[in-house]
Amino acid sequence: MNTRHLVSLVTGILIFSVLVPICLSIWLAHRQAEEKFVDALDNYASRVLIRTDRVLA
Repeated sequence: MNTRHLVSLVTGILIFSVLVPICLSIWLAHRQAEEKFVDALDNYASRVLIRTDRVLA
């Protein structure tokens, strides 16, 4: 294995090792935000249903 190939391999591994945690962090933040949004939407929908039942009753 020549030096040029080894340098390319090490550079690729370093870039990969930097990008993987960043991508995982973004993915986890997106997932957590989506879960919070769905919870808030469910809460809002349940309050709307309660108010609708009060109006109709």
